Amino acid sequence: MLLADAAEFDLRHTCASLLHEQGADARMIMEVLGHSSIRVTMDIYTFVRLDSQRHAFDRVGNALRDTGS
Repeated sequence: MLLADAAEFDLRHTCASLLHEQGADARMIMEVLGHSSIRVTMDIYTFVRLDSQRHAFDRVGNALRDTGS
């Protein structure tokens, strides 16, 4: 893999991950990247940052506490 190829992959990966974090749906991300399969887009190109995972778990915890009242 050439350096230019690696940089292009990194940019596509970053774009997909940022779109995903901002709430873009999988189909839209797939179309932006020009993929023919949502699976490729979601399995290879998206990444959920640790702080986003923590935030999601905090929301689950808050929802569980709210339902217990």
